[in-house]
Amino acid sequence: MAHSCHQCRSGIFRNGKPSLVNVRGKHRLLCSVRGKRFRFQMSRRNQFNGICHDILGTFVSRYNDHDGYWSLGQYVALLERLGESQLQLTLRDATEAPDNRVIAASEKYYRGAVLRMMEANSMPQVWLANATIKVSIVAPAKVACEIEIVSDLGRTYRSERTITVRPHDPVIELRRTDRFGPSNQKGR
Repeated sequence: MAHSCHQCRSGIFRNGKPSLVNVRGKHRLLCSVRGKRFRFQMSRRNQFNGICHDILGTFVSRYNDHDGYWSLGQYVALLERLGESQLQLTLRDATEAPDNRVIAASEKYYRGAVLRMMEANSMPQVWLANATIKVSIVAPAKVACEIEIVSDLGRTYRSERTITVRPHDPVIELRRTDRFGPSNQKGR
């Protein structure tokens, strides 16, 4: 079996081949170059479950702000203004530009966040077929947020949270002045 990882180009392996071992439920590729051993985590598509959980955690966080105000409150105010009950953010190759700049900034930020998390987990981008975040008003001051990621094999991974959110009102809200949230992180 030829091994072609970018770290092990010299071709010096245990018994001439890389070793695949299971360490605490994760498959790792062990190989050596000039006597040094390297471990590489082999990625799995079920890591999308963790990505969904983590992305949604940052999405509903109070640190997710735009121009100093909590983004979820701004989404609820937008939905009430439009008379709708659901909003969807497209995180994979947006085909049309959203009408609202808060939505556009959030789509751009969370699209990059999903790709960064995939890269950190050594997952190829071709595994991501589609990704969306939905914000739905389910009761007065209650919002359901759901992230859905579809893999290239058609399997869907989801995470959902219901939280209390009041519509954005700059008259009674204090504006955040520090550097948090998608509007200030610029994908970092």
